[in-house]
Amino acid sequence: MNNEIIKDAVKDTKLELCDGAKEFLLQMYNLNISAIILSYSLKNVIKEYLKFNNCYYNNIFIYSNYYDIEDNGKNDI
Repeated sequence: MNNEIIKDAVKDTKLELCDGAKEFLLQMYNLNISAIILSYSLKNVIKEYLKFNNCYYNNIFIYSNYYDIEDNGKNDI
């Protein structure tokens, strides 16, 4: 597992954000209100998915499982 695999998986997914999600996250950012995401999914994937969709902001806090990838961007499963 590495960062490139996560990025490729996000690019190839057919998942879509709910209607209005991008606008909601942008509005929360503009109003300086924290947005909290709780999930059983991997934080790495959620964060990359939001970045890919141009809606990851510094007011978003993701509480989720996390796959620890080493400093070199790789990790063995």
